[in-house]
Amino acid sequence: MKKGPFIETETERGFSLLETLFALAIMSIASLALFQSTSSMLSLSDRAVKAGERTVNKSLDRLAISRVIDGMMPHWPHQPGTAFEGQSRALRGLSSAPLSANMGGPELVMLRLQAGKNGQETLIYSPENTQESWEIMTGLPPGARFEYMGIDQEWYAIWPPEVTPERGYFDDGKLQRTPALPQAVRLRAQEFVIWTGRISQSTILPPNFDIGAGL
Repeated sequence: MKKGPFIETETERGFSLLETLFALAIMSIASLALFQSTSSMLSLSDRAVKAGERTVNKSLDRLAISRVIDGMMPHWPHQPGTAFEGQSRALRGLSSAPLSANMGGPELVMLRLQAGKNGQETLIYSPENTQESWEIMTGLPPGARFEYMGIDQEWYAIWPPEVTPERGYFDDGKLQRTPALPQAVRLRAQEFVIWTGRISQSTILPPNFDIGAGL
């Protein structure tokens, strides 16, 4: 039986070159949009992680400085070199909780502010028995300074202050010797308090480094 001529139906016809190119163009645009969206999400995630790390690092820095300040100790009169001294840009004293890992006891330490880039301040920690020093806080506001609280609950720019703090006329404490240490130390820039640390060892017996020296 003789077959008739092949007739191409609408359902059997393939894609034309123009249709294929058009489909590829749509896929390319969709892929580009998906890539840009994924890239933006990864960038946002990376910024969020870095912001979280900065927050954690700042909290750890404040905790470390708080431990150093909290561990500040008085000095014996015959050891004036270990006395606590506080200025607006630096403080120095004997701490029972230094940041140095190899120290097993009190250590003379210094905290000082140093001007950095763009006028921002950096807090530097340095033990006096070594040549080491490292940055504890960076990016502090310009004009940062230390302040010291006396037993009268007032803040002073230097320590010891020019005027001896007193508890009050009717307080028995007015007959006691003025403590060699402030009650607290804070770091301040203009009207903004950056950090505050209390000193809990201001009334303990100071260490004696001279063997055989009595009270």
